[in-house]
Order: sequence, then structure tokens, then C-alpha cells
Amino acid sequence: MSFFGDDPEHLTRWLFAHGVLPDPASTDPPAVLGGACFRAAPQPHDLLEAERRESRLAVERAGLVGLDAEDGRLVATLRRPGGTTERRASDAVVLCTGPGNALDTDPLVGDLVTAGLARPDAVGLGLAVDAESRLRDRQGGLHATFRAFGPVTRVSFGEMTGEPDIVKHVARIAPGMIEALRRRK
Repeated sequence: MSFFGDDPEHLTRWLFAHGVLPDPASTDPPAVLGGACFRAAPQPHDLLEAERRESRLAVERAGLVGLDAEDGRLVATLRRPGGTTERRASDAVVLCTGPGNALDTDPLVGDLVTAGLARPDAVGLGLAVDAESRLRDRQGGLHATFRAFGPVTRVSFGEMTGEPDIVKHVARIAPGMIEALRRRK
């Protein structure tokens, strides 16, 4: 898994080096800083790595500048380093935005709400999601494979601005995300 196409193991090495993922060969307990564990649970990590090895999961460096629903799939418009753009169809999208009122400041979040693919949370600070981070659409229905993480979900999960919080949350729901994708096939 990597942001760099010419170095597919870069992200995995970085995550091990920074204690986010456990080194499978290590018998040491996870690194703890200020009471927060910086490692993902081994089970979700193993599931994600298996998906990567089978070429069913890719992590790439790009900015998301648009998202459409076409023929039952999500089509993302991506801006690559250097400014080129491309459209990519996918079965799932993971949305993780920075702090602030995403409804007012993030064009993607605003467009999702305008298109009815998402709806604001109860206090209007981010997006309405369920316990598995699935987005609620305009009518309150749930997207099986469209998830949101980080500050955009703070009304549902509390402040989640740091990497350890987001990693733990993603690790908790990763098995359900993978299973939802498998059911779609």
C-alpha cells in the first residue's frame, strides 16, 4: 500500500516505523503515547494487507475534487501531483476531511449534501453517519460502501482530529467495509 506508485511498500514501512501498525515479527507491546495507542489492531491490518496483495485495494496520492454517482458506482475526479486530473470509478470511497465546519468550507462535502448523497448531522457541523461511519443520504438511508472519517463525523463520534483516533476508528470498522465490498461483487 503506497502513495508512491514506484514504491508500493512505502506506506506500510512508514506505518511500521511510526508505530501505527504493529510489526508482525515483533513481540513488543504497542507503542503508547499519552494513553493513545498508535497501532492498528492486527486483524484489520491483516485484512487490508490481504486486499492490497490481491490488488483489490490501492492507496494513491491524489486530491479528490469531485464525486459523482454513475450506473450504481461512485466516480471520483482526482487531481494528481502536478495538476493532472483523471476520473476513476470505484465501489467505495473513504472520506476523511480536516477540522472546521466542513459543510461551509469543503466544496466536496457541500456537493455531497446538495446532490442528496449525504445529509448534515444533527447540529450542522459535518455529515450524518451511523455507527459504522456509513453516510446517511438525504432521506436517511445508508450507503453500504461510502464512509466518512475524522472531524466531519465529530457529532457522531466526538472530536477525532488526531491520527491515533482516526486510525483506531478505521481499524474498528475496516472488516465491515471489506465485507460490504465483497457482498457487492
